[in-house]
Amino acid sequence: ENIINSNIAISDSSSRNGPNTIYGNVFNGNLTITTNSADTNAETFISPSGWDADEVSGHVTFNINAPVLFQVGDGNLFSIGLDLNLNTGINSSFIELNNIRFYGGSISHIRQSGTTPVTIQNLYPEKNSAQNYIIPEQNVFIGNNVQFSTGIIKTTPTKLIVFNDNAGVNQNTNGSYVWGPVKKIGDDAFQFPLGDSLRQAVFSISSPSLTTDAFTAQYFYINPTAAGYDTSLHVSSLTKISGKEYWMLTRDTGSSNVKATLHYDSTRSNTVTSLYSLRAS
Repeated sequence: ENIINSNIAISDSSSRNGPNTIYGNVFNGNLTITTNSADTNAETFISPSGWDADEVSGHVTFNINAPVLFQVGDGNLFSIGLDLNLNTGINSSFIELNNIRFYGGSISHIRQSGTTPVTIQNLYPEKNSAQNYIIPEQNVFIGNNVQFSTGIIKTTPTKLIVFNDNAGVNQNTNGSYVWGPVKKIGDDAFQFPLGDSLRQAVFSISSPSLTTDAFTAQYFYINPTAAGYDTSLHVSSLTKISGKEYWMLTRDTGSSNVKATLHYDSTRSNTVTSLYSLRAS
């Protein structure tokens, strides 16, 4: 293991004709890697399978300027303490962000200053606390899984976490989830990893019909009346409407009708004498 106590910038020559492999380092600073060679053999491997993983306590910047394989965390975790900055416009098929872990006690941003969509196969939020947010600065697509452990991902309607078809979620704790909207594409039953700044409130849907179907969900811990919904408009068999919270589910693409499942929590929702008396409306 190499321990490097400074900022490091690595840039190749445009004439490079062999692979560049980086592994087994602890960078106590920022790491910038720039690729320039378009030779098909000038591949870049960072934290590859069979070698030791890399950890960067500071910011990570990848300037990917050539259409050659750029692979990060294949079989190992690549750990980032602060921001992940991408600067590339090459075809996304050349970029493999396989296992990316965010850790530490600071807020992290995922930022793309180029045009290529950001896809992370497996994302690992492992922050020191829930308030050490992970913030996408554009849509971030999940190819396989998010392994929620500690820390909140904070999204907006234009800067989403988007789960691709067949992508899923593992939630190991109620202290790690997404505060803001989450989008799911595909024909999979899915549990949206929702919540707000303080509390988790997951929401599930049954399987849509098509792999291209898409739904977006968000949780709000406010009285729905404050958002403009008239809670007095309900069937007479409902005796009381919760003034604590609500979820929003939007069908973005397709015509599938899905079954939605809300998750009750007595510490978050109104107290009830019997769970069997609860109804969704």
